[in-house]
Amino acid sequence: MEPAEPNVMNRPPNNPQESIFARGLGIYMVRIGVVLAAIAVALMIWAYKHTHQPGYTGDPEGWKTMVFTTLCLAQMGHAVAIRSNTQLTYQLNPFSNKYLWASVILTSLLQIALIYVAPLRHFFGTHIISGQELLVCCGFSSLMFVWVELEKLVAKKLRTP
Repeated sequence: MEPAEPNVMNRPPNNPQESIFARGLGIYMVRIGVVLAAIAVALMIWAYKHTHQPGYTGDPEGWKTMVFTTLCLAQMGHAVAIRSNTQLTYQLNPFSNKYLWASVILTSLLQIALIYVAPLRHFFGTHIISGQELLVCCGFSSLMFVWVELEKLVAKKLRTP
């Protein structure tokens, strides 16, 4: 649903017979998977220690919900960042893909509902986390967005002599 990038007509056409993993997409998927795993494991280590420290008054099982929330929100950050392979997100018209923004907002709200709406929380087995813990999840998950944007900057520097 994203409009074509400005330089799309300057590029050679893609071979319709090529694999979906051609042109570096397979390597990209592995790289992003590794980054997402690193973010999730780092948050998991922090959250487990945080929820099991002496004097912690929240649910000690909340670390699981924090990891789940971080994974969900990191995917939303990735979706926003990959709107373009070459342009940074701030360079794009924020209103060019309303369906993407609606999906990101709806998914984020549903994730929050899974934590704070009792019937959903019980059905999905999540645990209440504090507002501060939710902010930590947002911070960790935003690292995925930052990573993709940094990759674009590095690629741009490598392309320009």
